[in-house]
Amino acid sequence: MQAAGGRAGRRGTVDAGVATAGVVTARTVARRTVAGLLAVVMAPLLAACTDDGAPAPGASTAAAAPASPSATPVEEPRLGPLDALLVAVSQVGTETHEAQLARLLENEEIVAACMAEQGFEYEPMDWAAILELQWAREAEWDEPVPALDPADAVEAARTYGYGLFTTPEEPEDPAGDGAVVQDPNDERVAQMSQAEERAWYLALWGPGQGEAYIAEEEPYDWTKYGCSGVAAHELGTDVRESFDDSPWADLREQIYALRDGLDADPALEDVRQGWMACMEDQGHPGYTGVREPLEEMQRRSAEIWEQASVGVELDLSTDDYLTDPAYLQQQADIAALQAEMAPVEIELAVADMTCRAEVGYDERLAQLWLDRQEEFYEAHRADLEAWLAAAQEFDARQP
Repeated sequence: MQAAGGRAGRRGTVDAGVATAGVVTARTVARRTVAGLLAVVMAPLLAACTDDGAPAPGASTAAAAPASPSATPVEEPRLGPLDALLVAVSQVGTETHEAQLARLLENEEIVAACMAEQGFEYEPMDWAAILELQWAREAEWDEPVPALDPADAVEAARTYGYGLFTTPEEPEDPAGDGAVVQDPNDERVAQMSQAEERAWYLALWGPGQGEAYIAEEEPYDWTKYGCSGVAAHELGTDVRESFDDSPWADLREQIYALRDGLDADPALEDVRQGWMACMEDQGHPGYTGVREPLEEMQRRSAEIWEQASVGVELDLSTDDYLTDPAYLQQQADIAALQAEMAPVEIELAVADMTCRAEVGYDERLAQLWLDRQEEFYEAHRADLEAWLAAAQEFDARQP
C-alpha cells in the first residue's frame, strides 16, 4: 500500500481482504495445504523466498503452524547461509508497520491542508483501518508453511493435485475476505458536477507528466502531481533511494544457478533413478527429472488460459468487462478445461508424492542444498559478507 504520492493513485473502496487476523476460511485451509504440498515439491528451493524475520546467514529456523488442521508438519529445514543472506538483503529498506502508518497519516494531513489552500475539502483516508486489514491479509499469506509429512502430502495430492486445477473456491465470508474500507471523499465527489469533479481531482493528483516522463525523456517533477505530489515531496517518498546491489548481480545469478541445478546434481542420482522407476511402475514413464511433473502441469495450465483467450478482446479499463458475453464465455471455457484436467493432475501428483516418499527424495534434496550452500559460502565468503555489509550499511542510513 502506497502513500498518496506523485506516481500512485487511490480512489474508491480499498479491498482489504481479511477483516481480522486469525480468520480461517475454506480457501485459507485449501491454499495453506497446497502451499505445504508445494513446499514438498519445491523444497528446499522455496527457502530463499522467505522474508519477514530473516535470520542472519547461518542461523536456523523452526517449524511453523501446520498447513491444514489435519496435516502433520515436518520440521522446517534449517536455513542455509545463502538462503539467509538473500532474505536479509531482500528486507533492506522495509518499513515497520508503525513507521508505515505514521508516514501515511502524515501524508493525509499534508494533502488535506494543501487541498484546503486551494479551496477544496478533503477528508483524510482512515489508514489505520486500511492497514489493519492489509496486515491481516499479509499475515495470513506470509505465515511460514512447512512441508507436509510425506503421508500427508500424498493425501493432500489426492484432493488438490498440485493446486493448479483443483483449489476450491471459498464461499463468501462477510467477516473475512469481503471487507473493504470506503474512501470518505467518495460521497462528496459523487455530488459534484463534472467540472467540479475534474477540478477536485486535478488539485489532488495534478496533470501528471504524460508520455515524455513515461519514456524517460524528462525527469520526475513533483510539482505536476497536485497535492499528492506536494505530500510525497515533503515526506521524501516521491523518489526513494533503493539499495543498489548490482556489483553482486553475478554472485546472485551463481546462487540461483546452483539452486536451480540441484535436481540434476550427481549426488542425487540414486534417488532420482529410484523415483523414475517408481513413476514408471505408477504408470507415468518418461520423466527424467523430479520437477518435470509439476512443470508439465504448469505448462498445461498456461496453455488453457492461452487457448481460452484466443480472439477474446476485453476493455479492462472499467468493470464492465465482467458482464461482457465474451468474458463470461471465456471463464466458462476455462472452467470446463480445468475440470477436465483436474483428475489428470491429481493422478500425476499422487504418483509423484508417493514416489518421492518411497525413495526419500525430499530429505536428500534438502540436505544437499544445505551442503552446497555451505560449500559456496566458504568459497565466496569475502564477497558475500561484503554484499551483506553493504546492505546493512544502506539500511542504517535510511530515515
